[in-house]
Amino acid sequence: MRSALVARPTIACRGRETRRDIIDRWPKVGDYLVIHAGFAIHTLDPGEAEINPKLMREMAKAMRD
Repeated sequence: MRSALVARPTIACRGRETRRDIIDRWPKVGDYLVIHAGFAIHTLDPGEAEINPKLMREMAKAMRD
């Protein structure tokens, strides 16, 4: 039996187990997770998840310029 602190998120992680011990907000179905070294560290709602990659690309471009 798996602990409530262990999740198996889908999509990018391809179903690997992920610990939720240190996450900032308990995720709901449809939320996105930022995962580092097997630990979910941040929960994003779908709107945030859409904006974050765009901001990261803009910051990377600004650093190159």
